[in-house]
Amino acid sequence: FPTRRSSDLEIEVAEMRAEQRQQYRTVDSLVSDAAVELRRISHDLASSTLSRLGLDRALVDLRNTLHITGKLHVELSTFGLEHRMERGMEIAAYRIIQELVSNALKHADASELSIDVTRAPGRISLMVTDNGRGFDTERASNGMGLSNVRNRAKALGATVQVDSKLGVGTTVGVEWPVVE
Repeated sequence: FPTRRSSDLEIEVAEMRAEQRQQYRTVDSLVSDAAVELRRISHDLASSTLSRLGLDRALVDLRNTLHITGKLHVELSTFGLEHRMERGMEIAAYRIIQELVSNALKHADASELSIDVTRAPGRISLMVTDNGRGFDTERASNGMGLSNVRNRAKALGATVQVDSKLGVGTTVGVEWPVVE
C-alpha cells in the first residue's frame, strides 16, 4: 500500500473545508432568498387582503403563508379586530408585524413564533415573540429591521419594548393610542 504523507492529508482536509464553506454559503443564500420571496408574496397578499378584508384576515393569511413554508410554527391571537380600523392604521400595524416576522426568519433561527394583536378602547398593542437565538439588547446594533419598526412606531406615536435573552428568544411589543 502506498503511504499517504501528512501534507497530502492536509491538502484533502483543506479542500473538504473549502467545499463545506461553499455548501454553507449556498444554503445561507437559499434561506435568504426564501425569506425575501416570502416577504414579497406576503406583501402582495397583504395589500389586497388588507384593502378588502382588514387586518385580522391579512394576519391569518400571513400565518398561513408561514405555515406553508414549514419553517416555523406560528400562533396568532387577535382580539378586538372585528371592526375595521382606519386603513392607514391597519397598514402600519401589518407592516410592523411583517418586519418583526421577517427579523425572526432572517436572524432568530426560531422554530416557534407568536403574534398577538389586541385592540382595546383607545389603544392597540402588538406583541411578536420567537423562541430563537435572542440577542444582547445592551450590545445590539439596532439593525435595519428593528430601526424600521422603531421608525414606523414613532410615526404612530407608539412605544416599542424589546426583550431578548441569548438562547431564549425575543419579544417585541408595540403599543399606541387609537382615536375611536
